Amino acid sequence: MGIDFSHARKYWLYDNDLIFPLREIEYEGCNFPTVSKPKEYLQKLFGDEYMNYPDEIGFGHSSYLKLTPEENNIMQKLINNK
Repeated sequence: MGIDFSHARKYWLYDNDLIFPLREIEYEGCNFPTVSKPKEYLQKLFGDEYMNYPDEIGFGHSSYLKLTPEENNIMQKLINNK
């Protein structure tokens, strides 16, 4: 992140034991590196409701992607089904 990335400044500093020692977790048969305490990390980053669906679903940063008709249909159903 650059210094001009102001909307994320509150996430720049973490307790050392939240991040280290790094460890691996398994997801769908593959191992991935992660922080020492991933649940606590996600709670700090996104709040207590980090496992819930967002109130609004949209395209966000991936709006430049071209969706297939089937993918577009799925997204529209998700957006309209609050």
